[in-house]
Amino acid sequence: MAPRRILYLHASADLYGSDLLLYELTNHLDRKRFDPIVVLPAHGPLEERFRGSKTEVLVLNLPVLRRSLFNPGGLGKFVFSFLGSIIRLTRLIKIRRVDLVHTNTSAVWGGGISARLAGKPHVHSVMELVEDPLFVAKAMAVMTSAFSDKVIAVSEAVKGHFLKLAPWGSERYIVLPTPVNMEIYRFSDEGRRRVRSEIGVSEDTVVVGMAARLNRWKGQDVFVEACARALELAGNTKKMHFIILGDPLPGEEHFELEMQARIDELNIRSFVTTRSYQQNFNEWLSAMDVYVLPSKWPEPNSSGVIAAMAVGLPVVGTNIGGTPEVIIPGETGMLVPPDDPEAMARAIVELVESDSNRLSMGKKARERARSLYSMDTYAAKVMEIYDELTG
Repeated sequence: MAPRRILYLHASADLYGSDLLLYELTNHLDRKRFDPIVVLPAHGPLEERFRGSKTEVLVLNLPVLRRSLFNPGGLGKFVFSFLGSIIRLTRLIKIRRVDLVHTNTSAVWGGGISARLAGKPHVHSVMELVEDPLFVAKAMAVMTSAFSDKVIAVSEAVKGHFLKLAPWGSERYIVLPTPVNMEIYRFSDEGRRRVRSEIGVSEDTVVVGMAARLNRWKGQDVFVEACARALELAGNTKKMHFIILGDPLPGEEHFELEMQARIDELNIRSFVTTRSYQQNFNEWLSAMDVYVLPSKWPEPNSSGVIAAMAVGLPVVGTNIGGTPEVIIPGETGMLVPPDDPEAMARAIVELVESDSNRLSMGKKARERARSLYSMDTYAAKVMEIYDELTG
């Protein structure tokens, strides 16, 4: 039997959570059973990774719904592009004799309808918790439920959110938490020394960091305020340093400029290292002692948090969305209210000042990540779905 051809539709060519998840999934496929083709909307580092792994990549004009389009003009442009993409994708499915279409993230809408028109099954991985504007959130949920044979939600919070907005087809939903490649995310003593040397931080300094897209949702502005407050609360009891990794989306560069300006206004520049996304992310995680996720709005399920846990870091996250499904307060990290720099600062200082508590939580975080969030387990369950839908 020839390998069944899976067409993946994805929303970006970067190397953040959903991008790396798709890359790792295709790498874990049994190539004797499945032949992947990946469609990206632009050229970028993810494309290069796929080509290096001998996965076929097509860069097409694939409309992607981003928050910057959440206005009448932007949505009108998106709908026009979306309708045109259905024709192109349907033709592609037929020409390439695709057996199943897998759309990765809710920001891409054309896969379900195109698969239906071509008479092929459709799987949709949903990793978003869009609440505002409500009509966009509802349209996402309706499109997903109406045109998917199986929906893979990254958390119970995401599943509940979609079913609340489009309350039918619950039997087609399955929750598979965001996994990471445990072979990549392991503590590296060499990486820790290298990164700390690069940024000029000694081993007796407690490093607190985060990595995410630079935007208001991810809460880097809250983290900056918490950094300043944590330094005040700790005084001279412990040396601290903070790391912020990430890049803004095109058109949102102003957020990074505002963040950098605020770091200078608070006079904490010498305590904060900012960098774009680092491909040797495991080494940067290894250089940290505490990881934070200060999201202001519900987080579906953060691969960055799980990668940090796999390396052995306790995590301070906000108690909304899917994050409370990952962090066990007092055991693997701490949960704080969203948009509350004071609460985040106090949680950070509590972990910074107690070496034994921090190390104990980090050990339990690593054990939890490795028992629940393995890429091997995730890929095996996804391939079971493919087998079920393609016969």
